[in-house]
Amino acid sequence: KIYEYMATGLPVLTNVAGETTRIITESKTGIAIQNGNATALVEHIIKFEADPNQLNTMSAAGITHAHQTASSPGRAEQFEQALNKAIHR
Repeated sequence: KIYEYMATGLPVLTNVAGETTRIITESKTGIAIQNGNATALVEHIIKFEADPNQLNTMSAAGITHAHQTASSPGRAEQFEQALNKAIHR
């Protein structure tokens, strides 16, 4: 679902640890907060509201990242790169 959110241009605000946090952090498509930290959640929502440029930046990054990573053309390109890498070892 995370790629679906990104593909629609929605910045991701999550409290899910692990792979989701890594994807969001590396792609700069949202904010990951510690699970159960309601104060941080509220603070980030307020920051989002106060800074539409940040939302726009994350939105654009999400669309780009989802297209490059999760779309059929993006996956095909990743597969091709991995295959070429394996062949030329």
